Amino acid sequence: MPVIETTTTISQEERQGEVFAAVKLYNLDDPNRPESSARRILSMTYPTQALQQAMMAIEERIDAKRRQGTFVFAGDYGTGKSHCLLALYHLLTSPDEGQRWLGKWNLSLSFPAEMQAAVSHLLIEDPDFAWEPIFTRLGRGDLLAKVRDRPTGDQIRELVGDRPLIIILDELESWFGHIEDASRRERNLNFLQNLTEMAEDPSLKLVVLVSLYGRNQQLLGRMGRERMFLKDLGAKEDKAKVVLFRLFEAIDQDQARRTVDDYVRTYTAVGDQVGNPASTLDSFRARMLAYYPLHPELIDVLFQVYGACKDYQNTRGILYILSGVLRRCAGERDLLLPSDVDPGFSEVNDDLYQLDPVLLARAIDDIRRNKDELLASDILSTILLRSFVPEMAGADESQVLLGCLRPGLNVNELHRVLAKLEINAWYLWRSQERYVIRAEENLPVSINSRAARQLQDKGSRAAALKLRDLRGTPASQTS
Repeated sequence: MPVIETTTTISQEERQGEVFAAVKLYNLDDPNRPESSARRILSMTYPTQALQQAMMAIEERIDAKRRQGTFVFAGDYGTGKSHCLLALYHLLTSPDEGQRWLGKWNLSLSFPAEMQAAVSHLLIEDPDFAWEPIFTRLGRGDLLAKVRDRPTGDQIRELVGDRPLIIILDELESWFGHIEDASRRERNLNFLQNLTEMAEDPSLKLVVLVSLYGRNQQLLGRMGRERMFLKDLGAKEDKAKVVLFRLFEAIDQDQARRTVDDYVRTYTAVGDQVGNPASTLDSFRARMLAYYPLHPELIDVLFQVYGACKDYQNTRGILYILSGVLRRCAGERDLLLPSDVDPGFSEVNDDLYQLDPVLLARAIDDIRRNKDELLASDILSTILLRSFVPEMAGADESQVLLGCLRPGLNVNELHRVLAKLEINAWYLWRSQERYVIRAEENLPVSINSRAARQLQDKGSRAAALKLRDLRGTPASQTS
């Protein structure tokens, strides 16, 4: 069986165990940090639709072919907002590296060779007023000293001068949300309004790049939706491509087709049991090829789980967990399935702990309790992953099978082990035809399981006494 490490070229950062997923713009000036290197950052940047559209719009703005000069990347934690800002910074301020990257992706864009830039990570710097770090970084302390209530249009014009200027405001919404003083909030809002209005002036080569969560309507209103080029970083297909790009440098497409065809033949043989009727297998095959060596079922459930997790979510969380799974399985698996997200593996355990430590502990208990069944871990790992989904938690039977079934594995064996887990896994519940791991113990299962063990070890009388103790049954009824 050809395995992933022989059918793909795994990325260097993945091979070194150093997947770089959390970009920090405040490290931009530190030569020892990856953020400072245009080559490093651009090498790990995939040209998503949002990024390409922003680049084309920025080119038009600098050439005075577009009025909008404020470019906003919106999305929750881990969606890539800061990465987009950092990639655009290097693309625009490091022309040689920028053109090399554009050429790699066959993108025909051009930007001025000399551009000014002022980058502020507002949440870390925490200035009183958003304009202070901008004027300081551009060496215009003299102009800053003249500012009274907020920078005027003329002062912003003088700041820009004759050269194109990029102003980057990262974590603007988080920083602004912590301002309690009403006067200070108003002065910052007035500045942002002035800045976005001046970014529309065709005589100024001013580009403003901002990251937002998109929840503060007061902030959005004053910056002017009509003045913004707004991109919501939420397209799943693009994000799946980003994950594949970061984990793999190259894929043997011929071998990918052979592997996928093996799986499709396996699905055809079991009919509708895996939820893919014959009429839909062609489109499912196309998705398998597009995501190879990640199974579509794995991609789908990860985006459902991390897309709903507000503190540890989306592309970043998915990249971290798949990185650990890949390091463990690349030499053993031909395709990564949901069952490969094994909570018993330390790196995976650390990532799943972020989602729900109690469910994780319950699943590990049941896996250990059923360790003699070789497929129990695969089945329970698949169900656990779907138990993290906030809406419609758990997996139906077809999802369980699809998450575990590989060519050469008898589907009846999966059915057998699943049925056995229903009577031996204490935290596995079946509700509305879905299997789900819950925090609370499934008492009928656990009581009968303990009694069965007692019967096996000590005989029927001991088992009856054990049942009496567990259920509170009167002693006379156990005779």
